[in-house]
Amino acid sequence: MPGVLKEGYCYDFLIAGEVELPDGYVYFKLRDPNGFQHLLSKDFYRHYNLKPGTTVSCLISRVNCSGQVFLEPVHPFYRNGESYPFRIKKTEGFGTSDTGQPKVLLTDRYDNEFLFPAAAFGENIHEGMQVFCLVERIKRGVPVLCPQKYLEGFDTLESGRDYSFDVTSVMVFGHREEYYILEKSGFHFRLRKKYYRHYGFGPGDSIGCVCIKGNGIPRLEPVHPLFKVGQIYSFEVLEQMQATTSGDVVKDMLVLKNPAGKSIHAEIPAGSVFHLSDRIQGRVTSITFGIPSVEVFP
Repeated sequence: MPGVLKEGYCYDFLIAGEVELPDGYVYFKLRDPNGFQHLLSKDFYRHYNLKPGTTVSCLISRVNCSGQVFLEPVHPFYRNGESYPFRIKKTEGFGTSDTGQPKVLLTDRYDNEFLFPAAAFGENIHEGMQVFCLVERIKRGVPVLCPQKYLEGFDTLESGRDYSFDVTSVMVFGHREEYYILEKSGFHFRLRKKYYRHYGFGPGDSIGCVCIKGNGIPRLEPVHPLFKVGQIYSFEVLEQMQATTSGDVVKDMLVLKNPAGKSIHAEIPAGSVFHLSDRIQGRVTSITFGIPSVEVFP
């Protein structure tokens, strides 16, 4: 038995059968290596050729604070972190984005369609042309893409170092996803806006970011307006809760007030007792997409 399923790892799941729920949709019943059952919508994965009685490798894409596990079956063709050609289907005749920027429509071998700002691919583009994009991740069977333009500059940066970037604009990718466009030494980078709205920066500002490289896609993490990794801070306890992992392990958690963004969830040290509205001490161990991870002191 492998124990608790870890976020970012792949495991083999048995497709135990199918079930139709009251919502009218059909789901695969998956059984993880610990024997626990998970449901997977059949509609999103019809081109995966999944069948009851077989196994499918799934990435644990996220485990939330309540222990709920989110799965993503390994795609039959695309791999995270790899680049692939996509065809420009349209360059005209379907409007502009909410920011007034011209758009282009890409398509792939599965007839998925992807909407991008035209500026992501330069000036000399035309219908039928192939452009390369990196697959950042797979979501509900469809790749989430990043144009190569916003990745080239990472070769000039060292992982773990702070750099200064100029915020040049905000662009809409897809239909609603807003990204800050950053510039440094002639290279362009993008930063998903929804994670950093509370930071307060915008076009015309210079911001500090840490370059993060590892097993995943390289990215930037802006310097937090309040917290610094490794420093100790005082936090107010808002709530206590229990989280159950996929391995049926129950963890006692604290919900801490975060004056700059979403509340923080932290594991309660063994033998410790806290009360609502207590002021406690904790060390910030990391910051990911604007949310600090905190180690609470006993």
